Amino acid sequence: YNDGSLYYFMDSETYEQLPISPNVLGDNFRFVKEEMMCKVNSYKGKVFAVEPPTFVELEVTETDPGFKGDTATNVTKPATVETGAEIKVPLFINPGDKIKIDTRTGIWSAQRDNLQLERAQSGCKACRVRCPLKKGMILS
Repeated sequence: YNDGSLYYFMDSETYEQLPISPNVLGDNFRFVKEEMMCKVNSYKGKVFAVEPPTFVELEVTETDPGFKGDTATNVTKPATVETGAEIKVPLFINPGDKIKIDTRTGIWSAQRDNLQLERAQSGCKACRVRCPLKKGMILS
């Protein structure tokens, strides 16, 4: 959570809360919402970086309405996602759609319907439920 001046992360094993200054967080942190697993990098107890998940699934909260036939390649429009971040999305994306975003680039990656297909094909269950084997910090 954010108290206005610091972000607090919780160690998923010890439940210890770690306050981190916003200047340590990178630009890709704009795609992180509470309860997401992040990797906190530190050296000798001093945090120097926080890595969000490589891909996040977020809801589009604001964009111009799309039309079913708008599938032209490389044509985009601005959209705001639930964290307040603005990105470019294809014309067919509508408010309320869930999309997959690559946090390294800030680029739209897939629509939710395609995510279900990707998960089914990869056999990955970690995307659907929190994996207890993954170690890291959770933004509490």
